[in-house]
Amino acid sequence: MPAKVRKAIGVNRAGDKLMLSYHEKSQTVEIKKAPDMLAMQAEIAKLIPKDLPPFDLNQIRRAKHEGY
Repeated sequence: MPAKVRKAIGVNRAGDKLMLSYHEKSQTVEIKKAPDMLAMQAEIAKLIPKDLPPFDLNQIRRAKHEGY
């Protein structure tokens, strides 16, 4: 990918991930830098109260499956 394009979409380092989206109505493809999931996780963690007990995803899935 040309440097000018990489700079325009914010891809600066080897290993940066891209996200492609196809928009059927306009028949266009959008290419952008994928979000940094670790950075997003860290930001979300800041919003969770420290005294909140950890949750168990398996327990949540079971409850959903059982109709609670």
